[in-house]
Amino acid sequence: MIFKEYAIQPDVLNTKENCRFWLSLMGLEKGRQISRYPKRWKRLVFDSLINCKPREKKYIEERLFNLPNNVIKRIINDWDPDIEWLNNAIEQDTRNPFHAIIANEDPQEVEKVLIADEIDESHELLDVGPSTSIIRDLNGITEWITPLLEQGSLIVLIDPFFSPNSRDYLIVLKRFIEIINGSNSSGKTITIQYHSRESQGGIDDFFISVCEDRIRPMMVENLIIEFYRWPDNEIHNRFVLTDSHGGVSYGYGLAIGSPNHDGKDEINYLADNAYDQRWKKYAESSKQPICEMVL
Repeated sequence: MIFKEYAIQPDVLNTKENCRFWLSLMGLEKGRQISRYPKRWKRLVFDSLINCKPREKKYIEERLFNLPNNVIKRIINDWDPDIEWLNNAIEQDTRNPFHAIIANEDPQEVEKVLIADEIDESHELLDVGPSTSIIRDLNGITEWITPLLEQGSLIVLIDPFFSPNSRDYLIVLKRFIEIINGSNSSGKTITIQYHSRESQGGIDDFFISVCEDRIRPMMVENLIIEFYRWPDNEIHNRFVLTDSHGGVSYGYGLAIGSPNHDGKDEINYLADNAYDQRWKKYAESSKQPICEMVL
């Protein structure tokens, strides 16, 4: 995945220096997220501050209180309260792997456990970024942005050349729906907006009828898909945006394969100003969908 998930032992952050260093490395714009492991992870960090001086404790508490949404990833409830954090994390990694585990020590000499005081961002497991090159197959297009799809409630797909007649686009949309549905254990309502050009997929009535035939069978509970069509000169680039965790751009778009190129592409995480512009244009547009699907 383009975004790597790290389990950080709570008491690694119980000094101002460590807290500042490790939190400065985290965030989707840097390609890294902290796993909320366990669900009480923040509380465990707070509990570890018992020996801190007042100013140091206040600094750490404020940094944790003000962490942006995109820093912490998912809630895992698979936790054994009778064993220590590190053993829990190592066991969890065998089922739902972390990219690395950051701890104060590594008595079992586990390869993915990194000792916090002995490494920096140059370590190979920390050497990641918010951009990547992909092969334009199904896994390449979808796997890298799974953390975005898993965490958003409104997901905005923008590709000027989308057509419900195109198998190459439908395969990718189906996988997006599977990822979203598989992570929606709470049963919250999730909305997908799909924005494309008016010149792709036929006139509105035909476009809608094809969506009914080919996309409605993909629908799952608690999912809404809205389709928007734009004049050709008003939509050009390709993006996946979310309401909570920013967005990415694609070079060639949201379909497997593509004519006139070598089968490769790049995904880039959007800087705040670029994301804000695209979100305002599409997600906050006054334009009405030409059709809406719900199970």
